[in-house]
Amino acid sequence: MTILDDDCQAIAESVRARAWERLAPQAAATDKTQLFSADMWRELRELGIFELPFPPDAGGAGASTLAYIVALEQIAYASAVAALYPGTTVQVAQVLLAHAAPAVQEQWVPRLVAGEALAAWAFTEPQTGSDPRQLTTRAHRKGDGWVLSGQKAFISYAAEAAVALVFAVDDDGLVTAFLVDTDQPGWGVGAPVEVMAFGGTGARPVYLDSVQVPASGLIGEPGRGFEVMLTGEALGKLRVSAINVGVAQRALHEATAYALQRTHRGTPIGEKFAGIQSLLADMRAAVLAARALLYETAE
Repeated sequence: MTILDDDCQAIAESVRARAWERLAPQAAATDKTQLFSADMWRELRELGIFELPFPPDAGGAGASTLAYIVALEQIAYASAVAALYPGTTVQVAQVLLAHAAPAVQEQWVPRLVAGEALAAWAFTEPQTGSDPRQLTTRAHRKGDGWVLSGQKAFISYAAEAAVALVFAVDDDGLVTAFLVDTDQPGWGVGAPVEVMAFGGTGARPVYLDSVQVPASGLIGEPGRGFEVMLTGEALGKLRVSAINVGVAQRALHEATAYALQRTHRGTPIGEKFAGIQSLLADMRAAVLAARALLYETAE
């Protein structure tokens, strides 16, 4: 499926125009300073990006997964880092709707879906990366609740997030998921890490020093953390793909514009040299193929 219906096409055109006007001018500075941009977050909220993939009874817009993916692609065309911003908050909200107790859903989902609160996704660790079988963060039972201890690495929005989904190994040696209020004693963050690309997410280490989590903070069943993770990561993989397609489309447009601007003996190189035309044609074919696969998967 490569042809969008009228609703998705309207979303694409509206989001792209607004993103180019309001987000593109901030992109270079945000990437260079690598600081979280509250202005960028506010613009995304006004665009209604967070609400798109959620049903109305959760405070969402009731749009399709495809509509959300198309919107992110258009944002990434203007600013790749801006397209990253909704990711973890949307993923955590999805996980809570699927696995959390009703009281936890009522407390957090409306705020996350509205973009009023940020959420972090705390999985990666300094030595184990993202391999769930090598997690070292521990979760010990204490009465009806839990105590979390360990360290996470490269956690986006760790300093701005109001809540975080933390993955830890329980007393049975199984991966389990927990929702942690970042105001809890024992939650700490380190200095932001300088990254080579996509600066502006404020990636930091996170330190969990005997963080107390109530029974309601258990998300899903004990030992089923990997299934909880997949609930959010399924859409997360599509999100990353959408960003890449948006970046690729921008690269193609920039390359084409340059080929029509740069001249050789008075003639644009894109019109004069078959080798340049062939390169641009290959680029366009790759972008079209990637977008077709992305939209088909989202659908």
